[in-house]
Order: sequence, then C-alpha cells, then structure tokens
Amino acid sequence: MAQGCIDGRGHGVSARPAENAPQRPMAQAMPRRLEMKKPKPEEKPVLKGAAEAIATSLAGGLPLEGGRPVMHLKDALLAENADSSQGAFDRCASLRSGLVLALREELRSRPVLAPLVADAPTPKVRIEVRQTAGRCLSSEAFTVGRTPECDVQTSGDCTVSRLQLVVVSLPGCILVVDAWSSGGTRIVRRSSGGYLAASKPTSRAAFALPHGERVILLIGSRTTVTLGPAEQDANEGAVLPVELPMPRSTLLQAPACAGGSGAALRPASTSTSGGEGSPSSRASAAAP
Repeated sequence: MAQGCIDGRGHGVSARPAENAPQRPMAQAMPRRLEMKKPKPEEKPVLKGAAEAIATSLAGGLPLEGGRPVMHLKDALLAENADSSQGAFDRCASLRSGLVLALREELRSRPVLAPLVADAPTPKVRIEVRQTAGRCLSSEAFTVGRTPECDVQTSGDCTVSRLQLVVVSLPGCILVVDAWSSGGTRIVRRSSGGYLAASKPTSRAAFALPHGERVILLIGSRTTVTLGPAEQDANEGAVLPVELPMPRSTLLQAPACAGGSGAALRPASTSTSGGEGSPSSRASAAAP
C-alpha cells in the first residue's frame, strides 16, 4: 500500500470503522485537514486543566499529575466513535482541536515552552503500527489505543489500554501524552540516539519529540507504534527548538549505532511465537 496522508481518524492505520457504521461520502470521510474548531463551553475547564498538567510535566520533567481534568479528558476522548455518524465525527474533531488550542495557549504562556508553539506551520505526523503501513494523519491531535473509539486502533494485543496515549503535533515538536495506560509507553528506539523517555504507571510523563526524527514506542507489552518519517528519510540530527529536562522516570541513554540510529531495546515480552502483535500464551489480562 502506497504511503500517503489520510484523515484524522487513522483510516488505513489499523483503524476500523464501527460495526454497521453509516458510510459517509468520501469527501466527508477523508477531508484534507480537520478544521480547527472551538471547544464546547463545558469542555473548556477539562481541556485547560489537562493542558496545565501536561505543560507542567513537560517543562520540569515532572510526573504528570492532572487529577480530575486528565481523567475527564480520557472519558471525553472515549465517549463516542467518530465513525458512527457525521455528528459524532464533528464532536470528536471539536474535542481534539480544542485540546490543541488549550495546549497552544498554555505552552505560549510559559517562556521555556513558548518556542514549541512558534508562529510556523504544523507538520503532519506519520505513524506506523507494528512498523507496517505508514500513513500521515492530517489531524493535529489523535488518540491511540485498543478500542474503536481511538483514532488509531491497535487490535490484537490485549495489553494495550483502551486509551493508550494522545499524540499532538505542534509547530516545534510532536507531543506524546500517556496519562492513563496500565502498561506504560516508552521509547525503545530513536534515529537521533537521544534518551529513551518513558511514561510509566508509577511515574507518568509527557515528552516531546522533534519533527523529522523516527521514534519507535513500545505500548503494552509487545506492540510498537512508530512516529516520524520512513527509516531512509529520518533526520538523525533533528532537535527540539528548546532544551527540555529529561522525564524523571527516564534513566536510559540510547547508544548510537554505526548508522546513527539509537540501539533497539527488545524486552523478551516483545517476541511471541504467534508473530508480532499476536496474542501469546503469556499474554496478561486485558488492560483497562
């Protein structure tokens, strides 16, 4: 399947429409770019509180502690499947664009983070699930998880949480937020050879990745999600526009290989007799 850009719902990237979902015209199902819409008034306190928690974690390398706003954000993101109707699609798009706007406003108010939201175009994010079928999403914010309510659905691995993480594209970085998963999200390989950031259930964290870098994340116990260009197009010298502290939950340093890529760390649990991403006899209970 040829590489290309698709809509914010992740069609073609292990994302499945809901069963018996109505089929919308192609122009509606695959817009060139989701329109940025203002959030509903009742969503603003949740989005503002979540944005403040994410910015605090990012600026200080501190644990991500958002309390009710962060948990309410999870509930809102999982509330409905955007493929179920045009109205649901519009509401999901509004919620995601509202999150982007709240994050931009919060980061802009903090001098150390303001360079991440400089007045510049926002690149689309290219994603691969299990290092196959790379696509770039036109939405500036999208969810990754096990359920059909997520924009990018990773099926076949019960250790991935219903909502594993949220990815937000900003002018100066790709923001990865895992404030909810039971198994955590960690970088296992990056083309720049930088540190291996992680968000663990015992120490949540938000972390930023530079555009142009190819980064492989391990979610759950055996599924990988790759953000960034194809391997041959990765920018090994990609850097953030501002130096940020390393998350406190991160202690590993990725050694550079001869080709400049960070060394791949493969926990034993990532290899299964059933093939990459398939359930194994050692699979744990389904993540929440």
